[in-house]
Amino acid sequence: MFRVLDRVVAVIALIAGFAGIGTFLLYWDHTRIDFKRWSADDVYQYDRIDPRLAKIDPLSIMQIRSEPEIGRHRALLAAAIWERHGLPFREQPIRIIKDFDRKMGECPDPDKEPVLRRSLACALPLYRGIENLAGIDQVFVAVHEGHSPSFAHFRPKEGNGRLVIYHHGFAGTYHDQHRHIERLIGRGYAVMAFNLVGYGDTTVVQGEGKSWKGSVENPQAHFEPVVVAINYALESFRYKTIDMIGLSAGGWATAVMAALDPRIRRSYPVAGVLPVYLRRERETAPPQLDPKLLDAASYLDMFVMASNGPGRGQLQIFNRYDRCCFAGPRARLYQREISEAVAAFGPGRFQVVIDETHPRHKISRFAFDLIVADMERP
Repeated sequence: MFRVLDRVVAVIALIAGFAGIGTFLLYWDHTRIDFKRWSADDVYQYDRIDPRLAKIDPLSIMQIRSEPEIGRHRALLAAAIWERHGLPFREQPIRIIKDFDRKMGECPDPDKEPVLRRSLACALPLYRGIENLAGIDQVFVAVHEGHSPSFAHFRPKEGNGRLVIYHHGFAGTYHDQHRHIERLIGRGYAVMAFNLVGYGDTTVVQGEGKSWKGSVENPQAHFEPVVVAINYALESFRYKTIDMIGLSAGGWATAVMAALDPRIRRSYPVAGVLPVYLRRERETAPPQLDPKLLDAASYLDMFVMASNGPGRGQLQIFNRYDRCCFAGPRARLYQREISEAVAAFGPGRFQVVIDETHPRHKISRFAFDLIVADMERP
C-alpha cells in the first residue's frame, strides 16, 4: 500500500513539475516573444517595416519649417483645445487634501472597488512603507461644471527639487506603476500621478446627477488637469525641473502636453503615440484623431515642438513585441527626420528607442532605466 502511495505521490510531483516548467516557459519573455513572432498576423507586425510606409516622406506631412513656426503652431494647438483663451496658466487647484495617506485610512469598501477604476483611497497599501516618502496629497482640479478630477502628489522626505509627472493610459490606473513611482521617490523626485479620464479618481463629480458627457472625447479634460498641476507645482513648490512620463494613451497625453507647454523639460511617451499614417486600425482612440488638433499640428510637428528648447528633449520608447499596440520598428521611419529638424531649429533633442526585452504593453525595467538616465543627464 505504501508503495502505491509513493508512486502516486511521485506521479503527482512529476505532473506538477512539468506544469511548472510549462507555465514558466509560457510566461517567460523569451518564449513569448518567439510565440508572438510565430503567430503574427503579418510579417510587418513585429520585425519588418511595410515598404509602402517607407515611401512616405515625413517632411511632406510636417507643417513646421522654421523655429518661429514652433510658437505659432503651439498657439494654434492651445486654441484648438481652449478656444480663444489659450493655456490656463493662472488656474490653481480647487481643493487639496494634505497627507491624504494618513487621514483617509483604509479603503471604505474594497469589495466594491472596480480594479480598473481603483481610487487612491483603495490603493494606499501599495505605498505604505516606501522609503523617503513624506506623504501623499490628493489634489482636485475644476475642469468643467460638475467634473473635478484629482491627481496624487507624492512628496519625498529628502528631495532633489525636481518633479516627474506620470500619466497612465487605458485599462488601468497609475497604481499599476507603483514600483516605478517608488523608485523615483527613492531617488528624491516628487511625483504627480494622473489617470486617464474615466479611471481612478478622474470619475469624481460634484453634486448628485451631474456629469460631463463626452469628457473622454474632449481634449480639454485630458490636458487642463496637467496644466493646473504644473501651475501648482511651480507656484507652491518651485521645482527646478518638470519632466513627464506616460504609458499608452498616457504616452499620447505626454507627447501633446510637452508640445503645448514648454515648461515640461523632457518627455517620455512609452507605447503611446505614432503619426496617423503609421497607425494600424485599432491603434487609436478619441480624441487622438480630433481634426481640430491635427489641423493645428500633425503629430510629427508636435514631436518637434516637444523637443525644441534649451535642455528640452523627447525620448519615445516602443515595445517591439507589444501585445497591445504600436509594436514593431515603425517609429524608425521618422526618427532621423525629426531629430534633424529639432537640431536645425535650435537646442533640443529627439530620440526613438525600440524595446526588445519583453512582449508586453508596459514600461519595462530597461525602459525605465533609460528614462531615469536621460532625466539625470545635463
